Amino acid sequence: MSPTPRVVFWSFASASDPMRESWNRFRDAVVTTATAPKIVSADPAGIWRLLAVNNRELGRSAHLYPDPAAARAHIVRLRARLDELVITPVSGPKPGSRGWYMTLDNRIVLTCGRWYGAAASSSEAAAACRDALAIASFDVPDASVPPAVASIPATPVHTPVATVTVIAGRVVAQATPLTTPVSPRAARWR
Repeated sequence: MSPTPRVVFWSFASASDPMRESWNRFRDAVVTTATAPKIVSADPAGIWRLLAVNNRELGRSAHLYPDPAAARAHIVRLRARLDELVITPVSGPKPGSRGWYMTLDNRIVLTCGRWYGAAASSSEAAAACRDALAIASFDVPDASVPPAVASIPATPVHTPVATVTVIAGRVVAQATPLTTPVSPRAARWR
């Protein structure tokens, strides 16, 4: 377990990636009562997720990003304005389910990662998410990492990159630089 909350970055293989479709469905269910920006993104694309020390998801991005550096830069901007984040409670798709999203300058920037059984639980989770965002570590290199490659090699290559871990079919980049085989999918987010 990580000693602090952490932000992880997940990439999607394509617009039809089942996990991306799942993220879109959940996001759309959370923000149905609000005006949310339309998701338009070229591949590759990914999101960030905020995890508690026990790896439970506290919240997730409401936007797609072209690479981890762009996602990280957005989180840094959110951290600088934590006191301005507005938490809005929402009702879930099932009776009694509750969730939330956060806005900054009237734009949705962050959503809950799951539905809660009670309004009080949802409210506590939103506050915990905002608190965790202030101290979370990043599982991705900072902006000094080269941007996503323009072309993806057909076969794995060896090149200096961040450690790449695949969890349940999703690529999660971590901050430890080393030389490692890079799969075509992982190369998109290096």
